[in-house]
Amino acid sequence: MQLYGYIFTWDGFDPDGATSNSQTFFDAVRRVPTLSVSNNRSGLTSKKWSKLKFRSSRFLMGEPEEEQQLRMPGSNDLFYDVYVRVNNRTKAVVFAAQRYAITDSAVGVFNAFVNPNLRRRVIDVEGMTKRLFSTDREKAFCLTYFLADVPGYGSALTSISLYGDDLAASDFLMDERQNFTARQIGMRSVSSRSEASRIGNQGTLQFRREAMTDLERVLNFTYQENFYAT
Repeated sequence: MQLYGYIFTWDGFDPDGATSNSQTFFDAVRRVPTLSVSNNRSGLTSKKWSKLKFRSSRFLMGEPEEEQQLRMPGSNDLFYDVYVRVNNRTKAVVFAAQRYAITDSAVGVFNAFVNPNLRRRVIDVEGMTKRLFSTDREKAFCLTYFLADVPGYGSALTSISLYGDDLAASDFLMDERQNFTARQIGMRSVSSRSEASRIGNQGTLQFRREAMTDLERVLNFTYQENFYAT
C-alpha cells in the first residue's frame, strides 16, 4: 500500500522531558473529536509507528463505492487509517495516509483543536542529492528518482524527472547535475532492490506501508546529515 504524507515540527513537546514525546503528542491527539488512537496494529511493519482513526463525513479517496466499506455500523461517517511516527530523538512527527487528501484533512483538524500547530519541516533535498553523488564516504543509499527545476530555459523547459536503479551512477546526471535544482528525490538502501521513499523539499513523503523500516533509515540519514532545514 502506498502512503502519502509529510514530516512536521511540533512545539508542544514537554521541554523538561518529564513525559515522553510520543505520550505528549498522543495526549494531544485525544483532544481532537474526530481523531482516535487505534489499538489495532495490523498493517504496521515497524513498532515505532502508530495508527490513528480519522472520522470524516466526506469521501476523501475519490472512490465512493470502495469507501462505503469504511463506514461503521449505524454511522454515516467514514473512518480512515492515518499512520503516525513520533521520533523522540529528533522531535519530528510524520503523518501519512492512502491519499494526500486524507492526510491534509487529518492534519487540518488536529491544527484546529491543538495549539501549537503541526508545521511542515523544510528538507534540504538539494543537499541530500549532493551527498548521494559524493564519493568520499561509503555509499548507504542509491538515488532512484529525481525531480528537479531547470533554471535558465524559460517556459521551454521548467523541470525534469528521472527514474532509475542508481541515478547517481549515470554519466548523464553526473555531467548535467549542476544545471538542476532538486525538488524531490527517491532513495533505496544499497542492500535493497526496492525504493524506500520519496522525500520533497517541502517535507512531503511517499512510501510503501510495507517499507516503514526502510523509511526509518532514510529519516535517520536526513537527521544525522543535518538535512532538516528547519
